[in-house]
Amino acid sequence: MATMKALTIKEKGGAPVLIERPIPFVRPTYMLVKVAAVGLNPADALCLDYGMNVPGHMMGCDWAGTVVEVGEDVTRDFKPGERVAGMCRSAEPFRDDVGCFSEYAVVKADLALHIPDSMPFTDAAALGVAVVTTGRCLFDTFNIPYPVVSPEGKLSPPTSTAPQQILIYGGSTSMGTLTTQFAKLAGLHVLTTSSPTNHAMVKSLSNPDFIVDHYSPSAPAELLAESQRLTPTHGPLRMCMDTISSASSAVFCCKVLNPSAMPPGLDTPVEWVPAHVESDLTYSTIGPLTPPLPGIQTKRRIGFSFLGEEWAMLGPVQPANVGDFERSRAFAVVAERCLAGGLVKPHVIEVQEGGLEAIPGGIERYRKGLVSGRKLVYVV
Repeated sequence: MATMKALTIKEKGGAPVLIERPIPFVRPTYMLVKVAAVGLNPADALCLDYGMNVPGHMMGCDWAGTVVEVGEDVTRDFKPGERVAGMCRSAEPFRDDVGCFSEYAVVKADLALHIPDSMPFTDAAALGVAVVTTGRCLFDTFNIPYPVVSPEGKLSPPTSTAPQQILIYGGSTSMGTLTTQFAKLAGLHVLTTSSPTNHAMVKSLSNPDFIVDHYSPSAPAELLAESQRLTPTHGPLRMCMDTISSASSAVFCCKVLNPSAMPPGLDTPVEWVPAHVESDLTYSTIGPLTPPLPGIQTKRRIGFSFLGEEWAMLGPVQPANVGDFERSRAFAVVAERCLAGGLVKPHVIEVQEGGLEAIPGGIERYRKGLVSGRKLVYVV
């Protein structure tokens, strides 16, 4: 039996260890990829800290590599030898062979991306989670039409006659820069936040329309003033996507989206309300622990329903959601075309030495908050 090296969970909540294990077999809707590079995410640390990883199972979400074998039920056109990138499930509770911190990975093929020949695998390893999350948290949540892009990567003008504004909190994260780029392609006017040290990077990579220092006490007021200035031409600010999704970022967003609920000087909402409320104000979060916000409809796009399979994460088993999978597959095609045309670019990366064996050290850097404005990537 052919084997590979893979980071594997040794004990619940413990650090992964590099071991030799069998190369996974290819299921009908999956494909086998020879992994060339992987990217880390803050969620890699959270999965370990919250004990979501099952002992004996693999981990890792962001990957780039070369197609080896394609399952018989894959509907999109992938062939052995093609260069691809994407996201796979980490902390998979049902199977021990899913994850990409390994020499080979089995991945849901219809959600993968062909990458341009000119794009290094290390750059492409920054795409997977950000692309899937952009589709779910931006386009699905707010029911925004996808950018119309030809197979060659040519963009058609947005069909919306009236531009809308959106607040994207965390504009310097890998998710923030990619979401901002797609929002701009869709014709949205983007307000965002970042630490001052990352302003130049954010402006160069994703070109938001307005950016503030999220550390500044006046930042919510600055964003509110700008959104009110735009209201006559763009309508009021009704959409917010939070790429950080912490309690403090949720409160910040509330101060901008629904300022009447957040009198000056308060750091928590005046009243706590159910997460699902009827409101024309919508807050999109990827975090399971962000608080419900007063007068704002909270939509959580966490979990792995985009795979179109049963899934579980810190709770009961959830049924397969074919609709989520089909939308994610459709957005993968759009994202692939945008990459082909150079319309979007991956986040800034920092290539690390040491390969798979060095990944636990990178996870520790994320855990300690030592990574900002870049994504740690490892060559496999």
